[in-house]
Amino acid sequence: MLSFKLFSHYQELLYGLSEIADGAMNAGGGETKEYARAQANRHQHFANLGFTPSAVVSAVLSHGTQIHEGKPADGGIYLQDADGIVTSARDLLLTVTTADCFPVYLYDPGKQAVGLLHAGWRGTASGIMHNALQAMQDKFGSTPSDILVAIGPGIQACHYEVHDDVLGRFAKYPAACIVRDGKTYLDLPRVLAAHAQSSGIRPKNIEVSFLCTYEERTRYFSARRNPDAPLETMVAYVAVKKRENS
Repeated sequence: MLSFKLFSHYQELLYGLSEIADGAMNAGGGETKEYARAQANRHQHFANLGFTPSAVVSAVLSHGTQIHEGKPADGGIYLQDADGIVTSARDLLLTVTTADCFPVYLYDPGKQAVGLLHAGWRGTASGIMHNALQAMQDKFGSTPSDILVAIGPGIQACHYEVHDDVLGRFAKYPAACIVRDGKTYLDLPRVLAAHAQSSGIRPKNIEVSFLCTYEERTRYFSARRNPDAPLETMVAYVAVKKRENS
């Protein structure tokens, strides 16, 4: 089970990332047996968490920087071209899919507002972290210094080999570009953390999971590890549950 020390004091916060044992969690559309099976897996997984489909807001990714505000009326809907969702609604489960890209969990305990991002190299380079934090400020009145940022499992620098087309987008972050045996590897969580800090997040309010989706062969799907196989994804999720006395 995915766990962050940063979130350990907030019993109202529900978050996580599915694993291979839960089955593929692909979102979007399609009429294949594989897609139907993924939808069944999603419904069962959410039910296990205590959520009906009408209380789940799902993103259809574009590898961009679009941030949507999730509202109860969006329950059961797939939001198109969304790589991030934020909400202040209670008992509304936000979800994005990943299969090497990083799920990023945002929480403002004071405002009881959450966010969830799908951060690959394109979205990261284009500023998805800044966009999401700005959205939380604009929509919920959040103060960056109060927001907690947790970067979940993804493909770590040990396996994330990149070439000039990607490296050129991260020239400002030489410490994140690691040369080893004539190849260059990208430490994307380091860049995401730097972007969070430049947006006003306190370093102590940032936590990184160093679990690698490529390395964890029996736990996580990885598009890079299995490039010739049909894409299978995990689902990341976050919600603020209603308090007992609320």
